[in-house]
Amino acid sequence: MDRIDVGSSENPPAGGNSETPHVTPLIFAILWLLFFTAGMIVETATSRFFLAPITTLTDKAGDLDEKGLSTLALAVTGSVPTTTSGSGAALTGVAPLDMPALRRNLLEAADGRSGSRQLFDYLICLVCYSPVNIAVLSLIAGAMGGAMSNLYVSALPEKERKRLEEHEPVTFQALVQSHWVAAVEGLIGYVCLVAGLYVLVDDPFRNPTPASYTKIAGIASAVAFAVGYDHTRFSGLLRSIPVPGGAPTKVGNQSVTERADGDGK
Repeated sequence: MDRIDVGSSENPPAGGNSETPHVTPLIFAILWLLFFTAGMIVETATSRFFLAPITTLTDKAGDLDEKGLSTLALAVTGSVPTTTSGSGAALTGVAPLDMPALRRNLLEAADGRSGSRQLFDYLICLVCYSPVNIAVLSLIAGAMGGAMSNLYVSALPEKERKRLEEHEPVTFQALVQSHWVAAVEGLIGYVCLVAGLYVLVDDPFRNPTPASYTKIAGIASAVAFAVGYDHTRFSGLLRSIPVPGGAPTKVGNQSVTERADGDGK
């Protein structure tokens, strides 16, 4: 169902399945939980290395120190090359890493990766890598917000629904829009959020912890859900920001001041 039928409350929505509005938000909620769990527990460092080995191993662009590289080498090749030369081993009793051999072994492993395995690595990153995973979560949350607003309007009494359509047509159209449109709005909300994060932090997705992932995913999904449910709330908030020398702005047929002093909608 892309758009609800706003006719009589005794008539089911167009399409013949009156249960669809009730089931759709639950489906989106289950999808959100599945993708959130994947983003939380699935490690993507190995898959990202196989897709971009040179970037991973370049000192300036890579985000792995010696400990990270040794862990990656152990995961990819099953061994970590060391050297007995130098005074470090004699003093500490721990053989230092043979970094040239380690990098060579990693590059050889990446070169020998088959095309089907690289496709698998790409799918893992597409589903579980934090920036992309949270973008998908925002899409789903926006669609869930749109489905919930559809469900809300379809449950209104006929008189209240007509009152909303006549007196607040902009809000009414936002509430009954397709949840697929709401999904795109949720994604746009995520893009705006990420743009703000990069203004405050150089790399918000660098080595994310479960706590930081949960924080960003939760905020992005909440914003996406709210935008998908009723995007006029956010457009009204943005238009209410005072601009020096600017003329009073309006949301729909009412000014922001009138809406605030009126029914609060």
